[in-house]
Amino acid sequence: MWVATTNGFFSAVAHRDLADTILVRARSRTDLERLRRANPILKGRPIDRTFQADYPYRMTVTSGEWAAVMAAEAAGVDYDNFKNAVMRRQGVARSDTYHRVWAVLHAIEYELDAQVRKVKPKGKPRGKGKSRTAGESRYGDAWDRVLLDEIPADLQEIKRRQDRDDFDDWMRRDLASPKGDLWSDLRSMGRA
Repeated sequence: MWVATTNGFFSAVAHRDLADTILVRARSRTDLERLRRANPILKGRPIDRTFQADYPYRMTVTSGEWAAVMAAEAAGVDYDNFKNAVMRRQGVARSDTYHRVWAVLHAIEYELDAQVRKVKPKGKPRGKGKSRTAGESRYGDAWDRVLLDEIPADLQEIKRRQDRDDFDDWMRRDLASPKGDLWSDLRSMGRA
């Protein structure tokens, strides 16, 4: 679990060798020291350093202690803007780092949802005199954004050759990747 708080950035994982134990890892010793100061349950807990792992600083806690620390962190939210609170408590450099992380994660909003599905047509049909037919399909993402409005007539034969579930799986797979068969078929017909 990655946790970004006003006390620091942590990666918490189950300890490989100790049952019911969490290894709280950090890139900065200061983050673990700040976390320890803010949470009395961690008082006296040693911070270890290793040069043989991705996160150099580590603290071992029980699962119950980690749950209490997370509850205390959640109860301590007293700000209406996280990045600004980080700037006040950890400084501009850390705030800038969190802003960059925020910007990278912002792309999640625009990822193609893995579960492309049929969506109901909304609004009036486009174009003069066009009407929607009962067999028309629209495929969209989790936000009902239309990804493919109509199946080109040339692909109707492909649709007829596959049963409904196979066709839906095929559409889901190929809409998720521009390198899929649908895109090849559309390109070969001059439609993409």
